[in-house]
Amino acid sequence: MMDMEKCQIAWDFFLKSCEKHGISTNLSFYQFLQSVTMEQIESMVQHAEMI
Repeated sequence: MMDMEKCQIAWDFFLKSCEKHGISTNLSFYQFLQSVTMEQIESMVQHAEMI
């Protein structure tokens, strides 16, 4: 899986998690990428695959 695909999966997981917990965010995809590490992205991808 390409890194950009992983980033998109992590972004989708982040947005769904925020929605699930009633958290609103104005964070853009670009801001999201600037604020997370590759390890965090990998973790989100793993969690997203479990659902």
